[in-house]
Formats: sequence, C-alpha cells, structure tokens
Amino acid sequence: YRYRDWPRFFTTGLRFYNNTFFDNQDFAISMGGDSFDKGYTSFRNNLFMNNIYAYNDLEKGMCLRFTHRSSAENCMVAGNLFAGNTPETKTIHAVTYPERADYTAEEANAALPEFYRDNFTADPAFVDQEKGNFTLKSNSPAIDKALPLTKVAKMAEGYFICGNPQPSIFLPVE
Repeated sequence: YRYRDWPRFFTTGLRFYNNTFFDNQDFAISMGGDSFDKGYTSFRNNLFMNNIYAYNDLEKGMCLRFTHRSSAENCMVAGNLFAGNTPETKTIHAVTYPERADYTAEEANAALPEFYRDNFTADPAFVDQEKGNFTLKSNSPAIDKALPLTKVAKMAEGYFICGNPQPSIFLPVE
C-alpha cells in the first residue's frame, strides 16, 4: 500500500500493565492517532499503567502522538516509572499537534494531566540488569508505587479497571 491508500487502523483497547521495557533501540512504545480531523478517533481507550521504562535508546521511554488533544479518547499513562541516564533526562516525547515536547515523567504529569498521572522518574534498582535479572531490589522506588488495577464497588462486587476505562473514574483527582 501507499500510505494514503492504507485502510483505517484503530489503536483501541490496549492494556499495558506491569511490564518492564529495557534497553530498546528506540522508544519503548511509540503510537498515536492522527485522524481526528477526518471525523474519527483512531487512538482511544488505551491504558499504560504500572510499567517500567528504563534506559531505552534515544533516552525516551514513550512516544504518544495525538493530532489534537481531543483526538485521544480515554487514554491514560499512569503509575509508571521512567528511567534515563540522569534524573533530568526527558524520557517522554509527547506530540499534541502542533506542539511537541520532551518531558520528565513529572513534567508530563503537570503539562498533560488528561493523559499522564502519577508517573515518576527514578532508577528502578534492578538486581542485575546486565545479566537480565530485572527483579527489583528491596530498596527499589517502584515497590508499592503501583496504582490499583481493580476497584471494589461494595462487598463482593467490583470490576477490572479495563472494563470501564474512564480516567476520571479509576484515578482519583486530588
């Protein structure tokens, strides 16, 4: 196919929970939507929660591209640890056309709260990353930082967050 002849591709309903993305040659994750101006949203209901993005090339853990802020429906990046070579390394590349910027996790939380919440920058403290042991040491800042993936409605009733991906429902606003 030539690019303009490609059929519509929708990135919807993705759930990335509790993964480690380490030493990738480019961004650990790069995806987005660019079809809002054509009357449909191609990037919606995607959740990236409680992951570790560490030491990926280009110093970027994640790249999410949206044609307009409103072109991404119910997408949230929350509770993730981002690690670069220094604490000041901007590990998130965010594009909300026409703006594009690189952020630390904390900067992305502040600048784009509709997409980024409760992310943090830290060394994950792997046991032995050089030998492929990505177990967290007991003093890792990632321990006990995960956001809940389920919500209890009342005794013996609840639901998985991915069953109702409205960010305002599963992430309390402070």
